[in-house]
Amino acid sequence: MYYQKKLSSGTLAVVEAELKGFKTNRAGCTTGYGNGFCICYNVKQNLSLEGSDGLKKRILEILEQDDRISPKDIAIMLNLPEEEVVEQIAQMEEQGIIVKYHALVNWEKVDDDLVEAMIAVEVEPERDVGFDDIAERISNFPEVRALYLMSGSYDLSVFVTGRDIREVARFVSTKLATIDRVKSTVTYFVLKKYKQEGVLLDGKVKPKRMAVSP
Repeated sequence: MYYQKKLSSGTLAVVEAELKGFKTNRAGCTTGYGNGFCICYNVKQNLSLEGSDGLKKRILEILEQDDRISPKDIAIMLNLPEEEVVEQIAQMEEQGIIVKYHALVNWEKVDDDLVEAMIAVEVEPERDVGFDDIAERISNFPEVRALYLMSGSYDLSVFVTGRDIREVARFVSTKLATIDRVKSTVTYFVLKKYKQEGVLLDGKVKPKRMAVSP
């Protein structure tokens, strides 16, 4: 019999009712005791056989869904020693793979006046430097929340925020458009957000059950 158990972080894991000892069920999963309950994991896909890169990806996938989850809970879900998970996370932070832990905020429910926009920017790249130099200059503006080099009809996609439409317009006219090699800009204002960073923002999303093994 399988049921959901809420880990200390709030993440739901699929666990099996208490059994005596270890055995393999019909799904090819081996079960054994873990903190008072039995954990179901697939022996054939044990992370210790996938190497360091495979383990890192599994940990990142879990943290991407819930960055508040503890290393202890991740270790339980992946059938690994907690110390190994802590070491892997520390390495990824040092290597810049994990850049920042942050909360995803739906600002529409907090500040009705906040304005967000995406600005399509066409630029003339500099010889021997390309787009990097001008992208670095644009990214230093505090109004800029994200910046991407794009393929297609324009070059840079600049995401900005402002207190109102006029503030965004002033940024474009007095700061962005005046930069050398900026050829043109087109501003698209965000009217409503439905989904951000893989999360639905309308409040109707149901908690996703996270399986112990893939």
